[in-house]
Amino acid sequence: MFAAGTSKTVHSSTAVPTRFSSAIPLALAVATLIILFSAISASATLSVGSVTGQTTLSNCPTPNTQWLSFTTSDHMTHDMHCVAAEVTGCPNEVQDISFTYGYLNPAGIAPGITASNVQGLIVFFDGSAGTTPAAEEAEYDMLHYYFTQGYEIVQVAWNFAWESRLNPWPYSTSPLGNIQNSACRPATFLYYVDTADASYGLFKAVVAGNVRAGMCAQGFSAGSAQIGYSLAYYGAGAYLDNVELISGPEFSDLMQGCQEGPQASPVTVCPLDSKGNPQYGCRLDPNPPYPSWMISPTFVPGQNHEVADWTDDGSCALAGSTSSPASLTAWLNQSIVDKSTGLAGQGAVPTFTYSDTGMSGWLCRTVSNPNINCSTNYQYQYCPNNTSPQGQIFYQNITLANTPPVFNVYAVDGCVNPEGAPQGTVAG
Repeated sequence: MFAAGTSKTVHSSTAVPTRFSSAIPLALAVATLIILFSAISASATLSVGSVTGQTTLSNCPTPNTQWLSFTTSDHMTHDMHCVAAEVTGCPNEVQDISFTYGYLNPAGIAPGITASNVQGLIVFFDGSAGTTPAAEEAEYDMLHYYFTQGYEIVQVAWNFAWESRLNPWPYSTSPLGNIQNSACRPATFLYYVDTADASYGLFKAVVAGNVRAGMCAQGFSAGSAQIGYSLAYYGAGAYLDNVELISGPEFSDLMQGCQEGPQASPVTVCPLDSKGNPQYGCRLDPNPPYPSWMISPTFVPGQNHEVADWTDDGSCALAGSTSSPASLTAWLNQSIVDKSTGLAGQGAVPTFTYSDTGMSGWLCRTVSNPNINCSTNYQYQYCPNNTSPQGQIFYQNITLANTPPVFNVYAVDGCVNPEGAPQGTVAG
């Protein structure tokens, strides 16, 4: 069985559908996970807390249509098993948080799936504050598809924004908000899913039937940041076999997302080298020329207000303002890519070496909107937004020297909205 500190090498199929069929964009859907054991463990610079107070619920919280259920051919519906719990004991003055998680194992439910061929477990993190288990139909459809392919599904809904160090948001002077520290919460939950006793029905229950099953995670927008922080600072690379990051990770560089007077320069996503080859891992088009794209990393209206709340700094991307040096430093120090080398006054030191964790990123390059030319008339409501360049800031740290066993960054065209990668297309 998989224990904390044990790393696993994952080999995944390289076949990727060229169309996001039925809103299933992910290589995870076609992956074959083969788990090998080694003695290397991923480093962690920040500590996780504990999951406590687990209470089984008779029904999943409303809206219960966002929690996965599966109806068999004989018209029997199987709902998720939902549990109320609390993350406690996170360091750095991070407030305890209540939440609900649900799990559903496909063994004996999905056609052809028994305990011996359950392929793995997927933890899904939704976007924004993470208070919904799957707010969009496309997300639910993906989870339903994974379930039919033999994956146990785990969903989570936080009782308040996981990014908020304290609740309610205090706009205080001490302690100030810090998303990097608050990410202890999802990191703690991932560790719990991996290590909890089999009686809890999570990963150890899955590997009890199939020792080759994989421990996986998928996140959408800010949900992908929950995974990004867990990998960079909380040692999740020691046990995650595969991750799928859709429209993100957000919060890769909060300073570039928030700064004003002036704003940060646009970021080239999947840039080309001097020979015209795309950045390592980038999957743009099968033949040259390979079209990179350039977008501002600044948080769009609405998103900037959320980040302002979570960081206790109302000047985040505030039009007409000039960011102070203190704000710039604080934003950078709590980013996923905080550029820290461990000096005083810097954030925690990240790691971007995930030797045993397969990874795919999915970033919107174009949006399906025939009435808007985003190259000449950019409008944030209708064009790819800051999630693509924020993702790029994370992915550029992964190179041939520290590559995961599988690493792909897909340019997604025809997204249905600025972050609507699940319904788009990839070249191939």
